[in-house]
Amino acid sequence: MSKVAFGIDLGTSTSIVSYIENERPVTINDPKSKSPIVPSEVGLAVRDRSLLVGSDVERGLPDSIIREAKRYMGTDFSYIIGADTLTPSQVASLVLKKLKQNAEQVTGHELTEAVITVPAYFDDVPRRATEMAAHLAGIKVLRLISEPVAAAMAYGMDKLSDDATLLVFDFGGGTLDVTIIDMLAGILDVRATHGDKELGGKDIDQAFMDFVVSEAQALKPHPGTKYFEELRKQVVSAKKALSVDSSADVLLDIRDERSGALIDIDISITRKQFDSVVQPFVDRAVNCISEALKKAGIDKSRVSRILLVGGTCYIPKVRESVENYFALKAEPGVDPDLAVSLGAAISAGLKTGAVDSATSVIVQDAATYRIGTSIFSNIGGQNMLMFSELMPANAKIPFVRTVRYSLMTTTQDEVEVDVLLDLSNKAVFPEDAVPTGAVGLLRDIPPSPTGEPWAIDVEIQYDENHIVRVQAKIVGLDKILTLQLNRPDFVSTSGLADAQLSTVDNLWESSPQAARNNALISRTEKFAAENPKYAEKLEAMVSTLKRAIQSDDEEAIRVARIALAEYLASIQ
Repeated sequence: MSKVAFGIDLGTSTSIVSYIENERPVTINDPKSKSPIVPSEVGLAVRDRSLLVGSDVERGLPDSIIREAKRYMGTDFSYIIGADTLTPSQVASLVLKKLKQNAEQVTGHELTEAVITVPAYFDDVPRRATEMAAHLAGIKVLRLISEPVAAAMAYGMDKLSDDATLLVFDFGGGTLDVTIIDMLAGILDVRATHGDKELGGKDIDQAFMDFVVSEAQALKPHPGTKYFEELRKQVVSAKKALSVDSSADVLLDIRDERSGALIDIDISITRKQFDSVVQPFVDRAVNCISEALKKAGIDKSRVSRILLVGGTCYIPKVRESVENYFALKAEPGVDPDLAVSLGAAISAGLKTGAVDSATSVIVQDAATYRIGTSIFSNIGGQNMLMFSELMPANAKIPFVRTVRYSLMTTTQDEVEVDVLLDLSNKAVFPEDAVPTGAVGLLRDIPPSPTGEPWAIDVEIQYDENHIVRVQAKIVGLDKILTLQLNRPDFVSTSGLADAQLSTVDNLWESSPQAARNNALISRTEKFAAENPKYAEKLEAMVSTLKRAIQSDDEEAIRVARIALAEYLASIQ
């Protein structure tokens, strides 16, 4: 058997690591808590102010706890904890290190690579931040797989002969994803995804806490205080009890640290009251289901099975609302907490050879968003800047497409190319879409000798990790511009690079070292375009060489050139 295959569900509220044993996915328990579910939390120890991770956070300082960092992945948000300032990626890396430690202690095998799950509705920036977190934890990402797809893999592993349209309703602690998948002969074909990355169980917890405070006519707790932490525990406990019982008590006798007031809460909450708190969130969730069906172009009657994933699906109101919407019962035997991690392990097993692809479920994934660029078009005799689609939403991935445009005049000497993300899938103008930050210029274009403006080919490549690469080339000229999204560019093993998306253009060509390396770079880029399975590593190595050339660092150029040449020779 090949390397041990590990899969990680890096969640907003909790995280789980699994591995393949005898071609079956198995979760790994935390040696201390004896549970596979590890809180995605970081805190400070009371005595020495050292960092605590996972379940150990409960015995730390209540005003130091970092929760739900996943919601801020890829943003410039930061946390101050003790003497340290941490980015969301660094917080996630500490959680990943904890999972790595648990896995190595339990299995006796080193965890150096893994498949890691992300919400299907994560765009390029948080996906890139997740890769950064893994890098900081010493883990190579074999694949970033969408959480609903991972759950469907765990579900479908024992249903290889089934023919069904499956709706995966993944309602976790921080995000909601709704994914529609066709199952046929062991192949999972993703039709469409819709979601809300700001809707999760934590939002219900906060609303429930606010309700309890209002009903008890108590002071609203301040986050980070002992009062807040104690009330949070009581509310979460009551929420779990109300998933089984018709009522639950919230009892609390504590002094507020800020006001000094004695807080005495002693109330009973009924299931009906709790349902009224949950209802607005259920309405938003059902709307996501409707939008996913619209994207897939199908009626709800086409869905033959529903799979409920994520801890929020334990809430009866949530489960009943989804089942009533489809007039179907959710598939039994699926653990909402564990399914995503188990599916990630299966995906890792397929990557490493620990699972036989001939007897396992296979995924045909799809892109979540529409991607395009801005172009000038003649509308009613006026040149207007318009959104031009490069890749449609729900395109099967890996996806490659080339779109041919032309410059506006025969003497145009430069052209700007940008990459835009259309979250609504309805963009007409560039301002309807979201700039990704990937933008560059093709410069020094000579006048066209034909009397017609130069043609420009814009190619988009979108791989299984949802990594985007856009290349623009003036047809007939050696003028190429490459824009890369979602590519981690690490400055060291201990720190994070600039969180901006990486843009690689032809500035390196101005270096005197460019001529000596241009042939190797051109040959590599051509080979990468023709062989997508090697493209990711080759593009990263070319990028390293170009940066070395641009900085005119002879030793760095020599090292990068030799590494690239040797690797290219080994795969050709």
